[in-house]
Amino acid sequence: MCFHTSQPSEKNYVDRHNTATIEKIRNAVGDNKLWLAVDECTDTTGRQIVKAIIGTLEIDKQSDIFLLNSTQLERTDSTTISQFIASSLSLLWPESIKYNNILLLVTDAAAYMKKTAASLQILYPNMLHLTCLAHGLHRVAEEVRTHFQDVDKLISNGKKIFLKAPSRCELFREKAPDVPLPPQPVVTRWGTWITAALYYAKHFTVVKDIINSFDPDDASSIKIMQELRKSSTL
Repeated sequence: MCFHTSQPSEKNYVDRHNTATIEKIRNAVGDNKLWLAVDECTDTTGRQIVKAIIGTLEIDKQSDIFLLNSTQLERTDSTTISQFIASSLSLLWPESIKYNNILLLVTDAAAYMKKTAASLQILYPNMLHLTCLAHGLHRVAEEVRTHFQDVDKLISNGKKIFLKAPSRCELFREKAPDVPLPPQPVVTRWGTWITAALYYAKHFTVVKDIINSFDPDDASSIKIMQELRKSSTL
């Protein structure tokens, strides 16, 4: 008996879908003025991925927002970001980029992003550069962290005590069933340190009593936490 595997009659469905999506974005954008947001991140394999998001600027309605482009960069600097922006807008306007229609560029406050924006303002005469408010708030949170070193020690060691320690987590749940486990902030995740500080401010007495019941010889983080309770600045 012979089996035949059917093959799709069309093999370029991804390209067709991409073309249709770009055309949909063009029709939605029309002749409207736009804002453009560009951001770079690292994926799970360590590759540098940069994205371009656009939105319409209209008086009588909320922005229509679209992911215009996403690609991998070998390196991120002002040159590669400038080239990425140009190639992204060429997808939207293949015949000629409408330089006067870009009114706002939103990026983070990285030095190469600011350098990119400064160089592009020659080509885009109506464009204003705005650094992302979320990045600004994160920098404020980082500044707060530097002023409260004992609180930083508390949060850091509190994370270590319960990280990969199921027996301690179970004991915590038994003694304080209505209190969530101490948070595990990551410095690069915006606002997580502030969230952890607020947690300890609210549950400090409960957490302190539980940690005081642990054997300080089990881990250096337990010993540090038990000594921190004597701190007047904490």
